[in-house]
Amino acid sequence: MRADDRGWLTKQVKAYARLQPTYRRLAERLGRILEAVARRYCPGALVQGREKSIASFAEKALRKRDKYADPVHQLTDLAGARLVTYTADEAEAVCRFIDDERDGSFAIDRENSVCPAARLKVGEFGYGASHFIVQLKQPEILGVEVEPELLGLKAEIQICTMLQHVWATIDHDRVYKAELVVPASLERELARVAALLEMGDGRFSEAVRSLDAYVSFDTYLPPDKIEEAIARWQAVHAVDPHDETALHQLGRLFMSRQDWTSALRHLAPLATSPRSAVLCDLGRAAWRAGRLARGRRWLRQAIQIDRANRRALCEMGRSYLRDDPGEALPWFEKALLVSPDEPRALAPYLECKVRLERSLRPLSLARQVLGHAAQECDRRADLGVYLPEAHRDRGRLELYAEPKEPYRSLHSYAKAVAASHGSSWVRAELAAITEMIGALSRGERGLPAEAQGFEWVRRLLVLGVAARERGEPARSRGRERRGRRISPETRALLEAIATPAAERPRFVRPVVIVVGGCDVKVEAELRREFEVLLDRAFADFDGTIVCGGTKAGVSGLVGDLVGLHAKAVFKVGYLPAQRFVPAGDLLHPGYAQICRTAGRGYTPLGPLQTWADLLLSGVDPGDVHVVGVNGGLLSAFEYRLALALGAKVGILVQSGRAASELLPDADWSHDGGLVPLPRDWATLSAFVKLAHPGAKRLPRATLDRMAVILHEGYRPHADALRKVSESMLSWKQLPEVYRKSSRAQAAFSLLILRAAGYEVAPAPGGPAARAAAPPGFERKAAEMAEREHGRYTAERLVAGWRRGPRDPAKRTNPTLVPWDELPEGEREHDYTAVRSYPAILALAGLTIVPRPPGERAGGGDREAAPWRAAAGRRRRAARRS
Repeated sequence: MRADDRGWLTKQVKAYARLQPTYRRLAERLGRILEAVARRYCPGALVQGREKSIASFAEKALRKRDKYADPVHQLTDLAGARLVTYTADEAEAVCRFIDDERDGSFAIDRENSVCPAARLKVGEFGYGASHFIVQLKQPEILGVEVEPELLGLKAEIQICTMLQHVWATIDHDRVYKAELVVPASLERELARVAALLEMGDGRFSEAVRSLDAYVSFDTYLPPDKIEEAIARWQAVHAVDPHDETALHQLGRLFMSRQDWTSALRHLAPLATSPRSAVLCDLGRAAWRAGRLARGRRWLRQAIQIDRANRRALCEMGRSYLRDDPGEALPWFEKALLVSPDEPRALAPYLECKVRLERSLRPLSLARQVLGHAAQECDRRADLGVYLPEAHRDRGRLELYAEPKEPYRSLHSYAKAVAASHGSSWVRAELAAITEMIGALSRGERGLPAEAQGFEWVRRLLVLGVAARERGEPARSRGRERRGRRISPETRALLEAIATPAAERPRFVRPVVIVVGGCDVKVEAELRREFEVLLDRAFADFDGTIVCGGTKAGVSGLVGDLVGLHAKAVFKVGYLPAQRFVPAGDLLHPGYAQICRTAGRGYTPLGPLQTWADLLLSGVDPGDVHVVGVNGGLLSAFEYRLALALGAKVGILVQSGRAASELLPDADWSHDGGLVPLPRDWATLSAFVKLAHPGAKRLPRATLDRMAVILHEGYRPHADALRKVSESMLSWKQLPEVYRKSSRAQAAFSLLILRAAGYEVAPAPGGPAARAAAPPGFERKAAEMAEREHGRYTAERLVAGWRRGPRDPAKRTNPTLVPWDELPEGEREHDYTAVRSYPAILALAGLTIVPRPPGERAGGGDREAAPWRAAAGRRRRAARRS
């Protein structure tokens, strides 16, 4: 150091010592301001404030002697504060707040402020914090008072992540400040560490974004889990009514339940919250509860706090969307500027453009971004967040991409309907699609051919609303019950897409829909592999079978079914108008009724019309069983439509094409309605008859007595075993799932007896006479035992069990196989059950008698009139064909 430097340094140090208390107060105020910023954007972040020490000032003054002649007035970091966030996203949000000149809190010295992009060149890695040189401009900032003497003084704000903070401690403070000459090998090693830290910051931020979405109550929760969580947080709220966390959690839970009024009631006390996410939820609850002006005010506050809050921007747009797409459009544009791939912004943005321009042109211009946004929907669905909206958004985006034949869109909408708890979002989406159809329609000509897919989607949503209405809670005389009726408004929508009332089939339960391949290329193979299987499975079926109506493929196999009691089977076919049926597709005379569908050729309008007819006829979708064999593009949609509406869909394993593709489909493989059926006639026969009304005619007390005996017959040696499985416990200890299975076995025994040629009737005489087996019973025991095993297999598969090692917790069992693959020891259980029928029925005062010749296997007198009408229709259809 030169001699004249000593006097200069002494003068500078004395001057700074006089100013140091002022800079200490500035650092303290700056730290409090950053703590308020952290409460908004990154709760839990680390805030540090400090004024420069005398020694540190002296060292830097000497080190920068050539640059600063008067460092006490030229240095910009005499006071400073550091905010250390957990993630890079949080750091970016804080930087946006500080850098936003519209806020007016800070004046930024941009010449001396440094961001990582300016500091590091391409290919360089190192200290990645952002440094702002600021002056405080307002006498009060975020509730922190700023004294007049502090205004205008420069200070430094550092924003970094935890990993960047680590790097600063290792490299910046030890190497940069000490001005060491680092060997090339060590410098390279430090650069490698810096690269790993930067990559870790990015990966960590991405993981936290996914985690934040998952732990929020936009995460899909079944209704029972929502109610459990509400009860838990209500208990917490009762202990501390002012706890913000409990209020926010309750608000979000009620929003998940679509109870906007309750959500608003719990969120309203948080109206003064500094957090953008809380105000966004409050605004969302308010406008959807009908408090439109208040909701928009809170949403604007959320956006003012965080201009990159895409959820708040999207909610603002949605609050205008139905009534004023022109006003909604700018909000979605702002959300897309923040996140160009955001599906919740892109889908309604394009809706606005279509409605305003009244054309498909905006969709064609957006094709490149539709795929990226759809991938984001897939990612959210995989995480289980934003459901069912993620499936809905994917459906909308796929409709935009293929508005003419949007099969993938229909699949996504079907999954959204299946995942929904109620009908509210389905109604909203139905309204949106209807608005776009109105904008695209050309007067009396209706939709142009290139936009016909919008009508397909609209009809699917109509069915979704109707199906969800049947299962939603309804109020009756002040008490809640499960709704079983469709509203008049929805019924009118169904009538518009259904078969005209005068021509609508009278479905006789049970109703089975058979779906499968009708392509001539696979027809011979299907007949070879499945003709005998279907013949035997439906031989004693009593009810309605719905299929295609032609002689082609699976439709032809169904038409050929005769059965032991042909007059008791009512077959309905759904086909386009005759002029749109290909010349080679001949009507099958085995169908009693052919319903003509809308559209040109074989399209989704056919199965959509089928389900409209079923719903209008009062058929509960949960009682409909669908059998899937092979199939192409249309069959793939039919399977998913049935699952969405609540039907049980049994897919014959390894039957090929659409059927085989559905079973491993990640969107549907865990759906409770999807059932993989082995190629076994007895299992298939039981599957199509599980909802048979004849299996429900015994009183509950009688069923229970029969179930106990059947169960005890199943566990003759259980008491001698060291370890007894759940299914072999005594009746008093038996879990309800196994009791239910035993009751189903008892009820189904009537159907097994009828298929074997027997009937159950009141019996005169004593218990011994009633318990006697009828003639020929033992001879038919083998077939009845096989049917009993098929019943057991079908019942377990429908309940979600699968073949595998015996594990009740995982619902796997090795006996869920066809009779031919069942070990002899396991078959004995079924023989025992069948041989106990006479004794079990005797408890109910019933006996087994041979069925009179010519009498059909099921049904009853109450069903005779519909069957006579069905037979007449069948004869007329045969004559016409």
